[in-house]
Amino acid sequence: HITSPQTHLQMAASKALSTILEEMDEQIGDVLVKLVDLYVKKADVPKPVLDEMGRVILEAPADKWEERVGIAEALVSIVPLLVNEQLLDLINLIVPTGLSDNSPIVQAKMRDVGIAVINTHGKLVIDVLLPVFENYLDTTP
Repeated sequence: HITSPQTHLQMAASKALSTILEEMDEQIGDVLVKLVDLYVKKADVPKPVLDEMGRVILEAPADKWEERVGIAEALVSIVPLLVNEQLLDLINLIVPTGLSDNSPIVQAKMRDVGIAVINTHGKLVIDVLLPVFENYLDTTP
C-alpha cells in the first residue's frame, strides 16, 4: 500500500513498515534497497512514441507521481532506524534524483526525507553528508 494513490493508505503502510522494522532491524538495509530501487523504477516515466517526422504516435502514460510520494513517505518513516552507510545511500538518492523529480510534490516530499535525515542524524554524519550537498550545489545549474 506504500505506492497506493491514497494518502491515508500510504501513511498507514509507512507507519506499519517502521513499526515492523523496529522489531526486525536486521531487515532495514534490504528494505531501504528495495525502496530506493522502487523509487528509481517509478521515477522512470516513459516518453511518448514519435514517428520519423516527430509527431506523437503513442502518448506517454500518465506520470504516477502519487506512488513516488508514498515511497518518500515510507523513507521518512524509516529514517530514525538507519545507520551511517544507509544514510549515505539514501542521501545519494535524494541528491540529485529526488530533488529533481518530475513532480514538484515529490520533490517536496523528498526534501522532507532529507530534512528528516539531517534533523535525526545530522550531527553524527555531517562530515559524510556535506560533500554530497556541496557537489550537488556546484553541479546544479
